[in-house]
Amino acid sequence: MPRTRSIGATADFLGTQPFMMGPEPTGLDAAAFAFVAGVLCPLFETPLRTAAERHHNLRRYVGRMTARFYPEQSEMAGCKAAARFRKCGSGGL
Repeated sequence: MPRTRSIGATADFLGTQPFMMGPEPTGLDAAAFAFVAGVLCPLFETPLRTAAERHHNLRRYVGRMTARFYPEQSEMAGCKAAARFRKCGSGGL
């Protein structure tokens, strides 16, 4: 679906790396995290969210970024908070 191609492209670019450009986060990760975390917000049911949830690497990426930069919000971004709205898989959102 054309509206969700950006999700697939982001997941493909990330691949199996921990961060967008390799082993350490860069400025690109700040932008990518904002995009992906927003799309995966458990409060909104959208085609983008459905597409992003299919990519386990994106869900794990949001979990890594949240744990590293926003540890006080890790539970809020993880399954415990999302479970009220929708069952979520392992690795955070």
